[in-house]
Parts: sequence; structure tokens; C-alpha cells
Amino acid sequence: MSPGAQGHGHPEEGEARLFDPTIFMQTDVWRDEEGWAYFLDDLGPIEKLELVSWLRRNVRHFYLQALRLELGHVLRAALEGEQSGSASVPNMVFLSAEEWLAQTPLVVALST
Repeated sequence: MSPGAQGHGHPEEGEARLFDPTIFMQTDVWRDEEGWAYFLDDLGPIEKLELVSWLRRNVRHFYLQALRLELGHVLRAALEGEQSGSASVPNMVFLSAEEWLAQTPLVVALST
């Protein structure tokens, strides 16, 4: 298994590529840069450790793309006139990239 950014290549390839940040909000599967799905329950301890290490090395890439998506939701909600929760600042802006990653359901599942 090659960790890769969820279906969209390695962040260190120079070109910032979009990915589906919802991968961090679930606990069932990881998708590599080629789109292959790996059930987390089927990964061995070494594979999980390597994936978490790779995610940590590339945390700024993932954090910025997830933040961009979240801020887009906020702006869209504000433009559509929605009130309160959906048009408020996302909680992740108050976290460092490392704190955000560590709290994602994906990393929590990989770390247990």
C-alpha cells in the first residue's frame, strides 16, 4: 500500500492537488493516490503507523485543503443568508494543523 493523498497523488509532487477531505471524517477506509480502497481493519500495525507518519509529514497540505473547503461552506452559507451555526467560523481555525489531524476520526482510528 502506498499512502498517497486520497486518490490524488503525493503532496510533495509540487502541484497542490485537491482531495476529498471527508476521508478524515470517517473510520473505515483509506484510499491511495490511485484510488484503491484499503479497509482500516485490514491494515497491519506497521502499515497504520506508516500511514499516520506520512499524514503527519504532509499535515499542512491536508489542513490547508480541509480549511479551504470549510471556509467555502461558511462563505456559501453567509451568501445564502443562513444564520448561526452553518455560517460561523469553523472550529479547525483555532487548532494547529497537527492538533486538527490528531483529532480527526481517521487518525484516531489508525492510532488505536
